[in-house]
Amino acid sequence: MSATLSLVRPLAGLPGTDYELSEVDSGLFTLTSVGPDADAARLFVVSGAALPSYQPELDDAQIAALELAEPDDAELFVVVNPADGSPTLNLLAPIVVNRHTRRAAQFVLDAARWPLRASLDEVLAG
Repeated sequence: MSATLSLVRPLAGLPGTDYELSEVDSGLFTLTSVGPDADAARLFVVSGAALPSYQPELDDAQIAALELAEPDDAELFVVVNPADGSPTLNLLAPIVVNRHTRRAAQFVLDAARWPLRASLDEVLAG
């Protein structure tokens, strides 16, 4: 799978708002900036579908920003942070994509419930 995403606003510290989402392996994707700064940003992200225990709720403003009419309109991705030993997942700020319009945004969720650096091994274990 490959798709061009248009972010509502740039990702923190990264250039531009247009990114290419490309599947590397089952559930693992790269998110690469396209355009003049194409080599400036590349992230690894994991599909929320590969993380069955990860079920965050979006607030009304977040839903409106991406024009999500139904829960199934949203596709979630979490950023993989390389780390010594085991990589971590940023469950606090998922990238949410409207699967119909391909508009996307990174939203910050409830810090009390979702960690910024969750162990990949622990999350996959459920």
